[in-house]
Amino acid sequence: MTNIRAMAAALALTIWMIMGADGLAEPAAEIRQEVWGLSLPIPMPAYVAKPAGEGPFPLVVMNHGESLDATARGFFPRAEFRDAALWFARQGYLVVAPVRPGFRTSSIDFPERGLYGIYFGEIGECAEANFRDPGLAIASIDEWTIDYLVRQRVARPKAIVIGQSGGGWGAVALSSRNPQNVRAIIAFAAGRGGHIDGKPNNNCAPDKLIDTAREFGKSARTPVLWIYARNDSYFGPELSKQMFEAFRSAGGVGEYHLVPDFGNDGHFLVDSADAIPHLVSDRQPFPGASPMRARITPILAVFFVVAALLPSAAVAQHGMPPGNETSVLLPPDIQNMPRGRVQLQGVAYSDWRKLCFKAEPNQVCRTTISGTINTGQEVLRVDLIEGDAGSARILIVLPGGLYLPAGVKIAIDDGEALQIPYMWSFSNVCVAAKSVSPDLIARMKSGRSMSIEAVDSGLLAVTATLPLSRFADASSAPTTLNQSLAK
Repeated sequence: MTNIRAMAAALALTIWMIMGADGLAEPAAEIRQEVWGLSLPIPMPAYVAKPAGEGPFPLVVMNHGESLDATARGFFPRAEFRDAALWFARQGYLVVAPVRPGFRTSSIDFPERGLYGIYFGEIGECAEANFRDPGLAIASIDEWTIDYLVRQRVARPKAIVIGQSGGGWGAVALSSRNPQNVRAIIAFAAGRGGHIDGKPNNNCAPDKLIDTAREFGKSARTPVLWIYARNDSYFGPELSKQMFEAFRSAGGVGEYHLVPDFGNDGHFLVDSADAIPHLVSDRQPFPGASPMRARITPILAVFFVVAALLPSAAVAQHGMPPGNETSVLLPPDIQNMPRGRVQLQGVAYSDWRKLCFKAEPNQVCRTTISGTINTGQEVLRVDLIEGDAGSARILIVLPGGLYLPAGVKIAIDDGEALQIPYMWSFSNVCVAAKSVSPDLIARMKSGRSMSIEAVDSGLLAVTATLPLSRFADASSAPTTLNQSLAK
């Protein structure tokens, strides 16, 4: 059996090399907090903390926690562990925390979330608890997010993925796929099925949780750092240690760290601003930990390596600017716009493709096409979204900086134009959406092309023409959840 001390030393060296292979992120004096739209197979918003500038930056992806209660999910914070995100951003990282489907105003299809909303976190009845697929669903979202940000040239390849609770479980699941663009994974309080019936230390199916950790470990070779607090009321020391040992004994690569009690419930360690000094410095040990022990356990080679390059105290204490969500100063009269017209050139369009997602409470299908320029960056996306009850909605994703009152116009061949209002304006993209009739869908199936017109900030109408020749074929070839998410 592998010697634990040798393994820990090897992992620490691996993490050191991972973080320093092509240069650690440089400390940043100015941090921006923004909300971005991510054009993923299921588009979703994300909280972003980043240094000033265009990048590309080294990337940290953060997975928020889970709740099986739909009402609680509706009130989830946009950034569950903002202070940890800001700490990484101060070191020069682009930190992106996607808001998964089913949480807060997570669906860009809002306000008709009830018709088009989906949630991938259901584990089913305890007797038949499925901990595998919800974890792999989060893993897929992580992979989508990293690939998208690298293609958009705002992030460098080789991300660090951090998750907490159910999001930490998704990060562990991600390790089983060994994604090429992931350097290392940090899982805080990872697990599923805690607090059944609202009772602390009452897990739904601990044996199934351990078995699933073992299953993930069979193929996991990406380093995972497992972190738990001793007073975690969801996954106590005995259960968390058993999960890790099952993962490691099956072949998974990682370290397990159990830190002293933190606050009223150590499950929320990484959520707390009070925890950050303990996570990144051996000079501020956890309450109740001896200074010698503090140098070993809180918290991991990753944090020690990065903390060694902290900026000056003045930079580290730099105040954060307010949130930077997009706003537009509107002129009083829009009757004379647009003042000119230009055709969008040099855009390559993907084939139409259809993805269907079966998740509680609905089945939702999206038939999608995207346009990219020669750098690989996406500049246009069109989705036809169809719900269970025959409802349909068209959604158009365009770059930011557009004139919002003008909306977007679409037309099939030489037909009458349909006005689509903007529903969201994020820092990086604008999203227009509207319910559509079966007649429009029929015309898309029989049409040759669709024209899309938006108005930029200079009041020029920018027109793109995309093909419809394969739309009808794509609409009859769905891909299920099991194929697209929990592969």
